[in-house]
Amino acid sequence: MKRRIFLMIGICLAVACAPALALADGKDRDRDERHHRADEVYRLRQKGALKPLADIREQVLEQFPGRILETEFEKKDGLAIYEFYILQGDGNVREVKVDARSGRILTAEID
Repeated sequence: MKRRIFLMIGICLAVACAPALALADGKDRDRDERHHRADEVYRLRQKGALKPLADIREQVLEQFPGRILETEFEKKDGLAIYEFYILQGDGNVREVKVDARSGRILTAEID
C-alpha cells in the first residue's frame, strides 16, 4: 500500500515538473543562441566588417528620436542587420533595420 502511494506521488511530481524542465531547456537554447550571435558580432567587429554599434545607434536616434527599447542582431540573406525597437514620443514603437556593414537604413516602420 505504501509503495503504491509513493509511486503515485512520484508520478504526480514527474508530470508536474516536466513542463518546467522543458521550459528551462528552451531558455538555455535561447541563451546559447544569443551568446553565439554576440560572439559573431564581436568577431566581425574586430575584423572591421561591421560599423560600431554606437555609431549606428547615434545615427538611428538622429533620424528617429525616442528611447531604444531593444536592439537585435541577425543575418538575413547574407546581410548583417541591426534591428532597433524605438519608443517614440507619440507612444508608437518603431522598428528600424540597419545594414550593420554600411550603416544604411533598410526599413523603418511602426511595429
